[in-house]
Amino acid sequence: MNFFGLFTTKNYFNRREFITNYFIAQIFILIFNSIFYKVHFYSNHTKKLKQIPGEVLLTEKAKKYIQKHIYKPITQHAVAEHLKITPEYLCRIFKKIHGDSLMKYVNKTKLEGIKNLMANENIHLYEAALIYGYKDPNYVSSLHKKLFGYNITEYRCKDREKSNK
Repeated sequence: MNFFGLFTTKNYFNRREFITNYFIAQIFILIFNSIFYKVHFYSNHTKKLKQIPGEVLLTEKAKKYIQKHIYKPITQHAVAEHLKITPEYLCRIFKKIHGDSLMKYVNKTKLEGIKNLMANENIHLYEAALIYGYKDPNYVSSLHKKLFGYNITEYRCKDREKSNK
């Protein structure tokens, strides 16, 4: 059967089937193209969202706020209130841009400061913890072990061994 044979009077039903199938195929192509466009647009759109300069600026302002208030207890709510955004939005963009949650960043920054104080100033854990706004040195020790994988007093012992050698 050739293509032009469909348009003869003998093949009326074939012609009707051809037209029906042709329109079904066109509708299928339109649906496929619209779905493909939406998927393509959405994937490009989400790639652009990862690089929004306003979000990077907000997280940098959050980091500056944390550095400025590092010796006080810091909450997500306080940082978000300072930036005039919701705590949920702040946590979402901070994790998206920096890979860690806001509070994990705060705790790591404070713990690094505590380790430096203990190593360089030769002060006790409870004193360093109080300077950085923690009331319980046991909490600081367990938090350090959770985030870094070893106890903070082990770090101090390792640091002393290095200085003795």
